[in-house]
Amino acid sequence: MEVKIKILKRKDFGKCIDFAIEGMHFNRYVDSKLALRLYGRYFLYLELERATQVLAAYKGDRLIGILMADVKGEAKQYSSFLEKDLCWSI
Repeated sequence: MEVKIKILKRKDFGKCIDFAIEGMHFNRYVDSKLALRLYGRYFLYLELERATQVLAAYKGDRLIGILMADVKGEAKQYSSFLEKDLCWSI
């Protein structure tokens, strides 16, 4: 099966949080599973607020990776009041 690069789907945000928790080794800093999940969500939303390019790699319908970039002069891709509120209230 071939890998396709597409725009990240909102339904895959949970998988992105899992990627962040595992890849950034947040479990070294947080013991509680709830706190770990909340910190992963905070990290994802914070990075999505900064990103102008968000690309996802899919193998079939399965998300296997993401790439985020902030390109000067481009509009932000993901921006919502709830996500901003979550990021800045913590």
